[in-house]
Amino acid sequence: MADQHAVHSPDEPRDSDAPDATDPPGGDSHAARHENPPSDDLGARLEDEAHARDLGDFVTLLEQALEPFLSSGPVSVNGNFFLGETRLRDAVGGDKYSAAEAMAFSGRVDSGEVPAHVLREIRATFVEPRCQRQLEQRLATTAVILHRVPSGRGATTSALRGLDRLSKGDVWKLNPEVRIGSLRVERLEEGGGYFVESLQPEQATALRPFHLERLSAELKERQCHLIVRLAPAAPLLERGMLDEWLFDADPEPPDAHELVRRHVARHLDVDRHDARLAFLRHAEVRDLIDTAVNDGLPVRRIADLSTLLTLVGQGQAEVSDVRDRISPESDDLFRDWFDGEREGGRLPFVLSLAVLDRLQESAVDRAERLLADRIRALEHPDGGEPSKAFGEPRRNRLAAARAECYDTVAMTQYGPSAVRALRYLDSRTAQRVLRHVWQEHGEARQLVVDWLGDLADDPARIVRLRAGGALGLLSLDDFEHIRRRFLIDRAAAKDVRHREVVLAALRIPARDPGLAPLVSRMMDDWSGSAQPARLKWTAARALGASVGRTMAGRALRLLRRLAAEKDRRLVPAIGDSVTELFMDHEKDLTGLVLDHLLQWTDAEESPLVELRDAGIACFLQLCYRVRVELSEAAVPWPTMLWLVASDDRHLRRVATLLHRTLDAPRLFRPGYELLYRWVALAGDEHMLREPLAALVSAVAQTPRDADALRGHLLDWRADNGTLTETIDVLLASLDERVGPGGLNGREDPE
Repeated sequence: MADQHAVHSPDEPRDSDAPDATDPPGGDSHAARHENPPSDDLGARLEDEAHARDLGDFVTLLEQALEPFLSSGPVSVNGNFFLGETRLRDAVGGDKYSAAEAMAFSGRVDSGEVPAHVLREIRATFVEPRCQRQLEQRLATTAVILHRVPSGRGATTSALRGLDRLSKGDVWKLNPEVRIGSLRVERLEEGGGYFVESLQPEQATALRPFHLERLSAELKERQCHLIVRLAPAAPLLERGMLDEWLFDADPEPPDAHELVRRHVARHLDVDRHDARLAFLRHAEVRDLIDTAVNDGLPVRRIADLSTLLTLVGQGQAEVSDVRDRISPESDDLFRDWFDGEREGGRLPFVLSLAVLDRLQESAVDRAERLLADRIRALEHPDGGEPSKAFGEPRRNRLAAARAECYDTVAMTQYGPSAVRALRYLDSRTAQRVLRHVWQEHGEARQLVVDWLGDLADDPARIVRLRAGGALGLLSLDDFEHIRRRFLIDRAAAKDVRHREVVLAALRIPARDPGLAPLVSRMMDDWSGSAQPARLKWTAARALGASVGRTMAGRALRLLRRLAAEKDRRLVPAIGDSVTELFMDHEKDLTGLVLDHLLQWTDAEESPLVELRDAGIACFLQLCYRVRVELSEAAVPWPTMLWLVASDDRHLRRVATLLHRTLDAPRLFRPGYELLYRWVALAGDEHMLREPLAALVSAVAQTPRDADALRGHLLDWRADNGTLTETIDVLLASLDERVGPGGLNGREDPE
């Protein structure tokens, strides 16, 4: 451990006013500061509270921007974790999602450990299809199943429920790039259940009996189970030889009436036999459910239907309202309405509101003008048809668009401010408009892509991210078009705002089972050593809150490859993405992130000094910036100390990483500065003394370590008498660990 006495008192906290989340001055962003950091000094970057707040704003705004385009609705952004001196906030509407609970299971799950709340939701609402028990019996016998099931029949839910029942350990979804034929079973958690949501056609074609025989034997040895979902038309060259592992699901869906009953009971928090569910037996409700099933509504959409019927049970809606939303006739009405808006010349407004639904009217106005100008230039290349200073009144356009203006609050640089925002009356309209234009008006596709590209220059970050979200939604219909016509150029753009748009666009296809493998391979390509620096920067940042949270394990492996490069300009971007993964409260990735940093910083496992230094820099960023609010504490705690107090495994992880930091020739100074900050904080927050003492004791792995720590503590006590009581507690902990005086006998002079 570096025995250097770099004693500095922590700076006073900076002004904690949040930056203007809607219109940052000069269009600045966290990307600009990290690509061109103000100093090469790591300590200066770690103390930059403005950047911490800016990164926090990005995480929150990304979730808010993508929420209208994600079928599962908003999820928890960061639980109690937050960055810098202020809690993360929305651009519109305040602290809306910062502590929100994840919504009901949507039928989609990201790679990694399946969250406990998802498994609880499935247990409470799952209705077995006729073949479920047979599936589980086959799985118990063979340990691996190739599951062929028609689309829309609840394949993911069925697989997760079966694995939850049979597995002694946790349930995991493997990343989309996993190779079934060469799966490293020894790396799987013993007793775990594993699910591959969509096996790629080239893998299905390459499967041979000996692959599955070996895999089955190795899985049984570790008491693991694996379900691999095949597409209905997936090619199997040796199907007859694979029958032992192939399971064709019953094409009939589960009982829709029981499925609705269980979901509504879950929403209302009552037993499924409760009298408050009697309305589900009414003829008009039963007829509605039967109609939905006969129309081929997927199981996931039947769960959405249950949410609407919950409103009926609460007296907040009528059955006729629900019928209008799900009936095929509603699609015809939508098309008629859209054609009327097109013929009335109101498409610029309709499309702008589709992208910026629930944002400020000024943002919608800017987008509308840009689209109107593009349409005018296309239809009147000679410059005719000038724009009008006063067009159709807003109230008329809102009425025709089935939208409204409402009062809300936006966060600005100086605090909350009252604003007016616009929204569609039906929350489904935004997605329907965008996908209708893409599917029905092929001649306008590039016009729409170019217009969304124009929004990448908007001064408001939320607008830019919304444009990215819209592109991501359109990529579900034609990923290759969006990749070639937008993503490739903008991912390597000089303007970092354009690269942020790419981050937003990638999140949506990364969640799609069919497109996730393509996105994963693209990240592998973009992060290659021969790629331009800007493209690698985009890859590094995409591997955080964008793509990374959908495939965390693979993201951390790709970040490791980038961290091993000699170009140190990528380290801040890597640190930001590691921080975003660490703060993913929904999936609880703290242990996974720390384990990967332990691998990066292990001198034996990581001979490259660049990788070790990058890992330590990431660890320091987590220590400096991520904090957690506790109801019983007077001040927010550093999250690392909270982890130390909560779990011995985390204590060992954090102690090892801090020991390596204090022993790093080039990075020990910010490590000791961090320790001093924690000592000073424990001087005010006495509850921190116990976990800090445990950590300091665990860091002292040898008498030499203890001597170095003791020397710093004695110097700090001499310089700041107010810390005497806290430092005495830490010294006592060290003495208990290795004895008074340590290696060289330097004892307390008192």
